[in-house]
Amino acid sequence: MIYQRGAANAYDEWAELTGDQIWSWKSVLTYFKKGEAYNGIHQPMDKLFHSSKGEILVSTPNFKPSAKYFFEACREQGVNVEDLNTGIHNAPVFDSVELKTKNGKRWGPYQAFLKHILTRSNLQIYRYAQVVKVDFDECKRAKGVTYLRHGVLRTVYARKEVILSAGAIDTPKILMLSGIGPATHLESLNITVIKDLPVGQNHQDHVATTVDKFVFEKTHIAFDPARDLKVSSFWEYKTRGTGILSVPGSLFATGYYSTSLNPEPDIPDIQYFLLGTYTFGNPLALPVASPVKQLKHMSEQSDSNSVVVTLTRPETMNGEIKLKSSNPADPPLIDPKFFSDTSDMPRLIEGLKYTIGLYQNSSIYKNLGSQLVLTVPDMCKEHEYQSDAFWNCYIRFYTGTVWHPVGSCRMGKPEDSRSVVDSNLRVIGIKDLRVVDGSIMPKIVNCNTQAPIYMIAEVAAELIIGSAAKSHRE
Repeated sequence: MIYQRGAANAYDEWAELTGDQIWSWKSVLTYFKKGEAYNGIHQPMDKLFHSSKGEILVSTPNFKPSAKYFFEACREQGVNVEDLNTGIHNAPVFDSVELKTKNGKRWGPYQAFLKHILTRSNLQIYRYAQVVKVDFDECKRAKGVTYLRHGVLRTVYARKEVILSAGAIDTPKILMLSGIGPATHLESLNITVIKDLPVGQNHQDHVATTVDKFVFEKTHIAFDPARDLKVSSFWEYKTRGTGILSVPGSLFATGYYSTSLNPEPDIPDIQYFLLGTYTFGNPLALPVASPVKQLKHMSEQSDSNSVVVTLTRPETMNGEIKLKSSNPADPPLIDPKFFSDTSDMPRLIEGLKYTIGLYQNSSIYKNLGSQLVLTVPDMCKEHEYQSDAFWNCYIRFYTGTVWHPVGSCRMGKPEDSRSVVDSNLRVIGIKDLRVVDGSIMPKIVNCNTQAPIYMIAEVAAELIIGSAAKSHRE
C-alpha cells in the first residue's frame, strides 16, 4: 500500500546495465507520473514530479499517531523532512507515509486498472487457473500457454505475444517448467531445455528487523489499542474511511538513511517504517499471538513507537529460486541468502543504531520520557547489551523479509551472461515471449517495490503497443 519510487540514481544504474535510456530516471519519471493520481500533503502539487490524472490514487492518511513529535525531533536534529518521491534523497530524510488508498481502503491494481474494463470484448479473465508452462513451436517461438483449471489441462494460443507476469517467484518457476532456465538444473529434473538462461538467479529482497519499542511516560502520544480502539473507530471507518482503522499498523512515516559503508551514497541503503504503536513481540520473527495473549499484551502496554529498519540495497544479490521437481503443483525452492555478503549486517546495525539515536538524542522525546525497551532473545543475553555482537544476534533472531522479491529474471544486455530479458523485456533467444513484473529488475530499488512495478508495466505497455504497430506495418 505504500507508494515510494526510490532514488533517481537507482534507475540511472538500470539504464547503464541495460544500455537503454528508457530505464533512466528522466525517462521512468514520465511513467511514474502517467499512472499517478496524487492527492497527498505536498500541495500545491509539484507538476515536475507529480500528476493528478492517472489511475493509481496516492494520498496521505489523516490519522498519523506520533507524527507531530517525530518530525519535530527530526528538525531539531537537522534531519530533512521533505517529499520522498522526487528521486532526490537528501538522507537522512523522512516524510509522512503516502498510501495507495481510497476512503481508507486499499486501491490496488484491480481497482485501478481492471474493475472498470471487465466487460471489454478483448479481455477474458480466468480465476482458479494455474499456468503450467509456456508452449513453443520448433522455431522457439512462444505460441501459447498450458494451464490447469478445475482439474482440467487446457491450452490457449497467442496470435502475437505471450506476456508472463506471475511475479518474481512464479515467473521463474513457470519459465523453468517450460524449459527456459539453467540447463544443468533442468536436466537434473528431466525437463527438456529450450534455452539455457540464468532464470531464478539474481534473486534479491529487502531484509528487515524491528526496534520494538520506544515507550513514553506521557500518555496520548501514540496509539494504544486498549485505550483508543472504540466502537466509534469502526463507525468512522465505515462511514468516512478515516481514523485509526484507515492506516495499516498505525504507520505514520517512512524515511531513508545512507550508512557509512554504503558503496552508493546517493542511493540510501536503509529505509525506515515508523509505527505509532507497539508490536506484539516482534512481528518479523514471532508467530501471531492468540487473541487472549494479544489482549493481555495490550493491557500491559503504554504509549509507544516501533521502527522497522530495512536494508534496501543489499550487496547480497546471489539469492536463487529453483524447482523442487518437474511437478507444477510443487512450490519452488527459495533461498534469499540473506547476509551472505559480509557488508550487509554492519550496515543494518548502523541503520538500527541511527534510529535509536534519533529518539534518544532528542529533547522532544526526552521530555516525553522516551525509553528503549527491547524484547531480548535468551540467546543474545550473553553479549554486552547494545554492542555490535548483541545487535548481530538480535537482528539474526528478529529478521524477516518485507515481501519485496525481485530480480530473478534479470534485465540486461543480451550479451551479458547474467541477463534473462533484454531492455524491451523480451526473453533472450526466444520469440514472442515477454516478462513484465518485478523479476526483471537488474538491481533492487531502495524502496517499496509496488510503485516501481507499476512503472515497469507502464513502460511495457508502450513497448508492446509499439511492437504490435511495427508488426502490423510489416
